[in-house]
Order: sequence, then structure tokens, then C-alpha cells
Amino acid sequence: MFVAQRVSYLVLILLVATPIVSGPASGGSFLLEPGSWQVIKSMIIMSSRLPYDGRGALVRDTPYRKIETGLWTEYGLTRNVTLIANPVVRDVAAENAFGSIAGHGLGSMELGARWRLFDHQGDAVSFQATTRVAARSDPVLPLENRPRTELRLGYGFPAIVNGKNGFADSSLTWVKRHEAGRDEVRHEMTLGWWQSSTRMVLIQNFTTFYPVSGLRHAARQDKVQTSSVYKLNDSWSLQLGSFFTRGGHLTRRERGTILAVWHRF
Repeated sequence: MFVAQRVSYLVLILLVATPIVSGPASGGSFLLEPGSWQVIKSMIIMSSRLPYDGRGALVRDTPYRKIETGLWTEYGLTRNVTLIANPVVRDVAAENAFGSIAGHGLGSMELGARWRLFDHQGDAVSFQATTRVAARSDPVLPLENRPRTELRLGYGFPAIVNGKNGFADSSLTWVKRHEAGRDEVRHEMTLGWWQSSTRMVLIQNFTTFYPVSGLRHAARQDKVQTSSVYKLNDSWSLQLGSFFTRGGHLTRRERGTILAVWHRF
């Protein structure tokens, strides 16, 4: 439902190159320079106590908690191709009338690449394809690690946001899952701007649709994330933020925090 929150690579370039422009993240529209590496070590702590019904109203259901750690890694193979690897480990716990269930160390590996389609004066259009395979799953919580394929079309460009130098990044993703009726269509929008020479503010919106046939209302989830990225030096940055579900249909209301360390070399 909600995978690692993503920021454009443009943020990192600007974090490293200049005090007033924009910089990185996992799965933006920009590519790395040939021979460059980017690694983002992230931890997401999320909980959900109430789901939305088909009318968008909150109802009572099983509480759910998840801690997810990932290592989003990118390598600039050529000017037009960036390789991607993302190993992830999850700890999940849920409670119901019969007790609690938990899955520890549920692992998966995501592999893929991003291709440059077009760029001009800082604007960039790219296509990204990744596939996820389960490294370790759990029969009680099978959906946490099910294989899936993501196809993403993204567009990013430098922008003046809130009167400050920054960037905008938008994408449309189709997520193909092996289970019938579990596919997703996801739109992501990121705005980032420099509040100071060492602090960038990020606001992100994630809207996911689950087009299930036979239902009057397609499942939908609308999520907002706000965070700050602190430039520690030319190679290291720290991101702190939080997210919450703003509304939805036939999905869960989730809240959580994110901590990430970015390293570029």
C-alpha cells in the first residue's frame, strides 16, 4: 500500500552542488551521472487502527503495526541508465479477536532500472521498471512480500516553491501484482525547496487506486508526507519526517514516521 517514500534525485544534486538548489531520493525522475552511487538507508514506523469503508467512513477493525527498513541503492551505469536495488526487511504485527499475529524479518528484494526519455534545461522525463521478489515471507501475512512489478513514468523540473529555489517531481505508476484484483495505480507528487542553505523542506502526496471490479467504489488511499532534509556535508544528508492518510475508500488509515540517511559517492 505504501512503499518507501520517494524524493527526486535532483534534491541530492543540489544538496551536494550548491546551497540553494534541489537534491535525491528513491525513485524520482532524475538519473545519476555515470559512475556515481547513491544509497538511502531508511526506517519507516507505521501504525493503523481504523480502516475506511466503501463510503469513506472510518470503522473499527484489527490494529496493525509495521517497522520497515530499506537500503535503496542506485548506480549511474550510463548517462541514460541508472540501476536500482532495494533490499527491505519488515516486522509486522496485527491483533484480532483471537489474539495477535506477527511476522519478523520478512524480506524482499527490488531490482530494476531508470531510463532517460527526455531532458531539456533541467526538465527530465524518465521511465522506471522494477520487480520485487520475496526473500523471506510468512504464511500468516502473505501480502507483505508478494512479488510485484512496477512501471513508472516520471517528470521532474526545477521550480520556485514558496518563493525559494526548489523542484517539483510528479509520477504515474502501475503496480502489477500476482493476485487477482490487487493491482494498483499510483500518482505521486513531490515539492521541495530550500528553507536555508542546509535545510530543504519536502511535501509529498501519494494517491493510490485499487481498481477492483464489481465494487461500487474502487479502493483508494490518499496520503501526505512532510519532512526536512538536513545537509550534513557534501556526501551525507539526514531526513526526518512524518506521514498520515488523509482519506480513502476500502483501505486503512495509516500514520507514521520516517528516518533516512542519504549517502552519495
